[in-house]
Amino acid sequence: MITLDDAAKKELDAFFSSHADTKKSVRVFVAPGGWSGPSLSMALDEPDDEDETQEVGGITFCMTKDLYQMIGEVS
Repeated sequence: MITLDDAAKKELDAFFSSHADTKKSVRVFVAPGGWSGPSLSMALDEPDDEDETQEVGGITFCMTKDLYQMIGEVS
């Protein structure tokens, strides 16, 4: 579902290191777009029963099952 390159992993690790009280859970979602249309975005959020989840490097990523079926892998 999720592939992180080294730079992205480093940024996420730095964020969570400086926010130690924050759960390491990131939601991928479709954000409404302006001129260029909708785009994928991320926000801190915990998974629920309607989500696909994957742990990458100690961080849980989640997205709705419907979104996962539409887009598949995210890098």
